[in-house]
Amino acid sequence: MNINSAILISKDELSWFVWRFRLKAKSPLINFIPGQYISIIIDPSTRRQYSISNYSSASFDEFEIIVDIKPNGVGTTYLKNLNVGDEISFIGPIGRFVLAENL
Repeated sequence: MNINSAILISKDELSWFVWRFRLKAKSPLINFIPGQYISIIIDPSTRRQYSISNYSSASFDEFEIIVDIKPNGVGTTYLKNLNVGDEISFIGPIGRFVLAENL
């Protein structure tokens, strides 16, 4: 289990309940495939999973998640309270629910 860290570079309210969080990994080349997710570490005993919502490109150190904040749960409250420049810890990318390349 590799724990990574990232800095919040922007957070945008896309609608009254949907927000986009753009993050820059502190370690370069966070290689991900569309369909994978990260597990954000809220505290030592709490993690929340969020799908990576952008397509990987030449710059693998930046990625984004889009979050429905309506539930106001532990994860969404944590994310909404972050300020640009704040650091998060996460595990990932994780998951194999991806589109096969040979289609």
